[in-house]
Amino acid sequence: MDKSYRSFVKAITWRITGSIDTFFLTFIVTNKFDFALSISFLEVFTKTLLFWVHERIWDRVRWGRKSWTQYFGFNLYQRIINGDIKMDVFGYEKKSTENK
Repeated sequence: MDKSYRSFVKAITWRITGSIDTFFLTFIVTNKFDFALSISFLEVFTKTLLFWVHERIWDRVRWGRKSWTQYFGFNLYQRIINGDIKMDVFGYEKKSTENK
């Protein structure tokens, strides 16, 4: 899960990119520099907020995410649970001294 401030910074950087695009498109269509600038300036604030809200909602949706067992391997998890692997405090596998 992303932190809220990370989503906010992503929103700002994405909006700067989008606003540059909006400025150039508006200027090409209208040929009015002031109009293109004002549209781009306004859009930064509205769409940054919308993107941040969108990110926070999607951050809560589990669909399409891998669980931690998929990241670290379910087989390893199952072996630890079954006692086949003993881990020390640092997460390293202990060598078994027992004969099986």
